[in-house]
Amino acid sequence: MAKDIKDFVKYLTEVSDNHGVKQEERLDAFCDFIISLFSTDSYKPEGFKPDVAIPENNDYIALVGLWCEMVAEEMESGNAFDLFGQLYEQMFLLKSKASSNGQFFTPNSLCRLMAYITDADVEEKESDRVLVRVNDPACGSARTLLAHFMKKTHDNHALAGRYYYEAADIDLPTCKMAACNMMIHGMQGKVVCQDQLSLPTPTAIFYIN
Repeated sequence: MAKDIKDFVKYLTEVSDNHGVKQEERLDAFCDFIISLFSTDSYKPEGFKPDVAIPENNDYIALVGLWCEMVAEEMESGNAFDLFGQLYEQMFLLKSKASSNGQFFTPNSLCRLMAYITDADVEEKESDRVLVRVNDPACGSARTLLAHFMKKTHDNHALAGRYYYEAADIDLPTCKMAACNMMIHGMQGKVVCQDQLSLPTPTAIFYIN
């Protein structure tokens, strides 16, 4: 099993090869599998078995389990864990694709800084019933929103219900990564695949938790 991101890339490559997934589609296919596995539409009253939970997909399910373990370990330490952003950087951006794609993932340290200076003077009260909406119109893998969520809720997870995260990005694969990240961290909100400047009809909308 994977011990770090490079090991996870290797394991994802093996699983993708098992399923005949092309190199450029491996991360996207993994996100599609997760979305299908956890989607409420995938669970039926007659057995609550998603269509993807079949013996042929045991390797994918093991990969999901490993991802969940990695996220849980980081969250216990008060950190968010953006596996997908790191995988994307390892698999694509390190191959000089960043400039051509126009994608530059914000470093974790800067995300945490922005989270700490955002509404830093707002007093948090568990009894406060006001729903706080947090928006990122160019969310990427939702790394900045993850940092905000962990900053606000690590010491008191009961506050999680106070925040509704509205993420958007023009790129569908990164929207899928954002949706998976927000779901596994226990956030609520939505991810919209849409150009936030021209606001055309969304390509997709993912509703989280």
